[in-house]
Amino acid sequence: DLSIMLLNSFLLSLLLVISCVLGQPDCSPACSGCDDDVAACQAAVDQGCAYDFGTFTCEQVNCGPDCSLCDGVDFNLIALCDNDSRCWYVPENGGICGLKDTCRSDCTFCPDEEDACGFGVGGNNICQLGSNSECIGTTCNTNCEVCLSFGTECVDSRAPPNGCALVDQGGNEECVSNTRNPTTDPTTSPSPEPSQSPSISPTDHPTDDPTRSPTDRPTNDPTPRPTQAPLECGDNRRGMFRNAQPIIE
Repeated sequence: DLSIMLLNSFLLSLLLVISCVLGQPDCSPACSGCDDDVAACQAAVDQGCAYDFGTFTCEQVNCGPDCSLCDGVDFNLIALCDNDSRCWYVPENGGICGLKDTCRSDCTFCPDEEDACGFGVGGNNICQLGSNSECIGTTCNTNCEVCLSFGTECVDSRAPPNGCALVDQGGNEECVSNTRNPTTDPTTSPSPEPSQSPSISPTDHPTDDPTRSPTDRPTNDPTPRPTQAPLECGDNRRGMFRNAQPIIE
């Protein structure tokens, strides 16, 4: 009921105050160090910890404010980093889990200065200045252009922001950065100059030889045998009467 909810809220607030005064408890490794201490687990918010009352264990539920809590090569940490929408995992330098779109996970976000660039993605010059004086990755997991175009190296790459893909470039496969939201059915021959105002109801079977100057007001029911003008005296048309009907020759 409401009283229990208020009590839980008060206790959690109290734990946070105590943790600020006494310092954060150490629940390493990966929060399991606080399995037997509910209060310490709940207070270790900066370590990404939360107590699971179903399993009675202290579990790491996120990678922390800067994602660095998931650094390493442990499969559980890699999975946790991959599942944290804020983070991106790169295997270089012993496994780096960094915030997306930052120098810690993506060389292209590092300053275009030699010293600063070299510290990207964990350092050790994994990131270096390129020919255009831009900070770029030097490994397949940091730059798709470095990957081999055969085998699985390209498609297995963890280069940010979304891995790599093989594409056909004039008969040769090249490894390029994978788009985040590709279309499921791209056109193979798009028009270079599409119509700006296409018809919403085009005809299915247009004529092959339309008239160039059609009448504006055609008759709806023309006679199949139109009448001839009557003969008059002096008419230059030759004719004869047969059965009281004029025959025009």
